[in-house]
Amino acid sequence: MIRKPSIDVLWAEIEALKSDKTNLYDEIDALKNQNMMLLESLDAITQDDTFWSEEALKSGIVFKLKNVLTQIKNNYS
Repeated sequence: MIRKPSIDVLWAEIEALKSDKTNLYDEIDALKNQNMMLLESLDAITQDDTFWSEEALKSGIVFKLKNVLTQIKNNYS
């Protein structure tokens, strides 16, 4: 004999899934905020070349960081 779940069990499962969904949306929002802060920081440190040593400029790390920033911005727009 197969027992069907009661309506109360189904409602409880729906509520649990709603809670999970809310938690996931909160996590997504936190990650978006973190990404924005990281992008803004990367943008700020690559705008001013006087922030960097001559070695950093010559090695190409600043150029690479600017390219990474450009690629990220292109992917999000």
